[in-house]
Amino acid sequence: MKKILATLLLCVAVSSYSQPSEIFELQKPLKCSAVEVLMNYLAQNYGERMVWVGKETFTGTYIALYKNETTGTWTMIQYDIKTGCVS
Repeated sequence: MKKILATLLLCVAVSSYSQPSEIFELQKPLKCSAVEVLMNYLAQNYGERMVWVGKETFTGTYIALYKNETTGTWTMIQYDIKTGCVS
Protein backbone atom coordinates (compact mmCIF):
# COMPACT_ATOMS: atom_id res chain seq x y z
CA MET A 1 0.00 0.00 0.00
CA LYS A 2 2.85 2.41 0.83
CA LYS A 3 4.44 1.75 -2.58
CA ILE A 4 1.17 2.48 -4.38
CA LEU A 5 0.67 5.70 -2.43
CA ALA A 6 4.27 6.82 -3.08
CA THR A 7 3.90 6.07 -6.80
CA LEU A 8 0.62 7.98 -6.97
CA LEU A 9 2.13 11.01 -5.22
CA LEU A 10 5.12 10.94 -7.57
CA CYS A 11 2.82 10.84 -10.63
CA VAL A 12 0.83 13.81 -9.34
CA ALA A 13 4.01 15.79 -8.62
CA VAL A 14 5.46 15.11 -12.08
CA SER A 15 2.23 15.90 -13.92
CA SER A 16 1.78 19.20 -12.07
CA TYR A 17 5.29 20.26 -13.17
CA SER A 18 4.65 19.70 -16.88
CA GLN A 19 5.84 22.24 -19.44
CA PRO A 20 3.55 24.11 -21.84
CA SER A 21 2.55 21.88 -24.74
CA GLU A 22 2.74 24.67 -27.31
CA ILE A 23 5.69 26.60 -28.68
CA PHE A 24 5.63 30.21 -27.54
CA GLU A 25 7.70 33.30 -28.28
CA LEU A 26 9.54 35.37 -25.68
CA GLN A 27 10.33 39.05 -26.02
CA LYS A 28 13.87 39.49 -24.73
CA PRO A 29 16.12 42.55 -25.06
CA LEU A 30 19.33 42.18 -27.06
CA LYS A 31 22.63 43.91 -26.41
CA CYS A 32 24.29 44.73 -29.73
CA SER A 33 27.45 46.45 -30.88
CA ALA A 34 29.87 46.52 -33.76
CA VAL A 35 31.04 42.92 -34.06
CA GLU A 36 34.73 43.76 -33.49
CA VAL A 37 33.87 45.77 -30.36
CA LEU A 38 31.79 42.89 -29.00
CA MET A 39 34.47 40.29 -29.67
CA ASN A 40 37.16 42.47 -28.04
CA TYR A 41 34.87 43.10 -25.05
CA LEU A 42 34.45 39.37 -24.45
CA ALA A 43 38.21 38.82 -24.66
CA GLN A 44 39.22 41.75 -22.44
CA ASN A 45 36.49 41.55 -19.78
CA TYR A 46 35.86 37.80 -19.57
CA GLY A 47 38.95 36.24 -21.13
CA GLU A 48 36.69 34.42 -23.57
CA ARG A 49 37.92 33.20 -26.95
CA MET A 50 35.94 31.77 -29.87
CA VAL A 51 35.72 27.97 -29.64
CA TRP A 52 33.00 27.31 -32.23
CA VAL A 53 31.30 29.14 -35.09
CA GLY A 54 28.48 28.14 -37.42
CA LYS A 55 26.49 29.82 -40.17
CA GLU A 56 22.72 30.18 -39.81
CA THR A 57 21.12 28.86 -42.99
CA PHE A 58 18.09 31.12 -43.28
CA THR A 59 19.56 34.53 -42.40
CA GLY A 60 23.20 34.00 -43.37
CA THR A 61 24.35 35.28 -39.99
CA TYR A 62 26.96 33.55 -37.87
CA ILE A 63 26.53 32.10 -34.41
CA ALA A 64 29.69 31.81 -32.32
CA LEU A 65 30.46 30.35 -28.92
CA TYR A 66 33.09 32.11 -26.83
CA LYS A 67 34.51 30.41 -23.74
CA ASN A 68 37.02 31.05 -20.99
CA GLU A 69 38.67 27.66 -20.46
CA THR A 70 39.90 28.63 -16.98
CA THR A 71 36.73 30.02 -15.41
CA GLY A 72 34.20 28.12 -17.52
CA THR A 73 32.22 31.24 -18.48
CA TRP A 74 30.77 31.28 -21.98
CA THR A 75 28.84 33.59 -24.28
CA MET A 76 26.99 32.86 -27.50
CA ILE A 77 26.68 35.68 -30.01
CA GLN A 78 24.95 36.07 -33.36
CA TYR A 79 26.53 38.42 -35.86
CA ASP A 80 26.80 39.52 -39.45
CA ILE A 81 29.52 41.58 -41.14
CA LYS A 82 28.81 44.70 -39.06
CA THR A 83 26.79 43.95 -35.91
CA GLY A 84 26.93 41.32 -33.17
CA CYS A 85 24.27 40.69 -30.51
CA VAL A 86 24.01 38.89 -27.19
CA SER A 87 20.70 38.18 -25.48
